[in-house]
Formats: sequence, structure tokens, C-alpha cells
Amino acid sequence: MPDRPKAIHDLLWNNPMVRARLARRQRELALLEAARQRVPTGLQQHCIDAHLEDTTLVLVLDSPAWATRARFLARDLGAALAAPDLDTVRIQTRPPLRPSTDSSAPLPPRRLSAATVEHLRTAAEHLDDPELAATLRRLAAHHAKDEPTSD
Repeated sequence: MPDRPKAIHDLLWNNPMVRARLARRQRELALLEAARQRVPTGLQQHCIDAHLEDTTLVLVLDSPAWATRARFLARDLGAALAAPDLDTVRIQTRPPLRPSTDSSAPLPPRRLSAATVEHLRTAAEHLDDPELAATLRRLAAHHAKDEPTSD
């Protein structure tokens, strides 16, 4: 009778490199949760990730505005976490890739403003490089609302 296939959990945890990485990630997630519990209520939902860089905990927030608030708390947060191998807490920003309301919905196409389209057209008219001018005209035409493309 053939050997029974091993569960993926067993395969991963039996590999020393993978086991070390998974253990490190579990620790990072535990530190993220501990940090969330120690920041003001409004800031908690904006703490989206954490990772370790040597002896620094990098706390990742979803917007620059919330990151600025968190920077004022970073020193106290480091002391509150009281981990012997952590010296500092650094704040970093990484905006979410999708709107938080419905992560399965596709992102809407981005359009340039009418003023930007006009600036592109004007710049194209004053360029000596015909290839670059044509590229700017195509870009402007692509983003112009309800106008046919000419290039």
C-alpha cells in the first residue's frame, strides 16, 4: 500500500527555511495585533501590516494622514510593546490597492482632467521631436472625453 500524501502544513513546517519564515511572519502579525491594541481606536483600522527589519518594527498604514498621526506615537508604541529585540518602531505608508468597500470590484479607469489633456496638446504643438509630440497627442486623445482619437 503506497504512503499516504502528507498535508501541506506538515511539508511546510518540516522545511527549516520555510518554518523560520512562517514563524517570523507569525511574530510580525502578533506584533501588528499588539500595536493595534495600543493605538487610539480610530487609528487601529488603518494599521494594515507590520514587518521586522533587524531590530525595527515597521508598522504600515494605509494613508499618509494616518501615518503622520502614528509617527507621534511611535516612540511610546515601541516602549509599550516592550520586546527585548526591538529598538524602534518606524511608520511607513502603503495605500490599499483597491477600495475597501468591495475588494472584488474592478478599479474604475483613471481619466486625465480636461486641463491636463489641453496641456498635453499644447506641449505636443511646441515640441521639435515628432515621435514625442505624436505620443503626447495620443495620450491626450485617449483621455479626452467624448472626442474621437485622431492618431
